[in-house]
Amino acid sequence: MIIITGVTSFVLGWFVGSFFKSFTFKNQDWQVMKWNHDVFGYRPVPPGGKLFKGDKLTMSLELDSSTFPKEGFKLE
Repeated sequence: MIIITGVTSFVLGWFVGSFFKSFTFKNQDWQVMKWNHDVFGYRPVPPGGKLFKGDKLTMSLELDSSTFPKEGFKLE
């Protein structure tokens, strides 16, 4: 009985975690950024843009800095 309870708890935890993950991670406004040699910086890849092997890419997420404290915070 203990094994069945453990397996059931694990499966329920897995499904609840997957459900909340979609709200916290997948529903964010993620953007793919590609290195642009003309401006020496990353630029957003427009929808339908092509990515190639060897491109310098990063993903970004815009943060609302209005909620940051006045003195700022140290990123570690």
